[in-house]
Amino acid sequence: MTAQNLHNLSAAGIRIVVDTSSGTPHIVHWGADWSHKFELTSGSASETALVFESEDVAAGIRVTRTFTVVESGVILVDSTITNIGTDGLEVEELATWLPLPDNATESLDFSGRGVNERQMFRREIQPGLWSRDIVEGARATTLRSCNLR
Repeated sequence: MTAQNLHNLSAAGIRIVVDTSSGTPHIVHWGADWSHKFELTSGSASETALVFESEDVAAGIRVTRTFTVVESGVILVDSTITNIGTDGLEVEELATWLPLPDNATESLDFSGRGVNERQMFRREIQPGLWSRDIVEGARATTLRSCNLR
């Protein structure tokens, strides 16, 4: 993705960024207008992992992303935001989305309780959001997976 392949539209505090580097335009950002100018500052690779670090010095933000492929073929993504500035930093969301291959037809998640925890459940990929509540002890969290077509 180069600067000449990124196209920006903005109005009323909303910015849309379209990437045309693949030959087919796709939206890479659609939301609040932002002014962060991240520069890739480092990258390293091994046989099973890639680590990238980007910084916006003016905003005082560093983002580190690690992509690891484990023996089973599963991709692990770890993202970290570091405040390298002098002002406070409030992070409202840190989300990582991975594209599905065109031949993907089902999703896999885990559920269960008691001795039947972590049972595999497969389901056909459908448009919309698939959400499963997970309750552990006294606190509850929500696991969400998104199905896109």
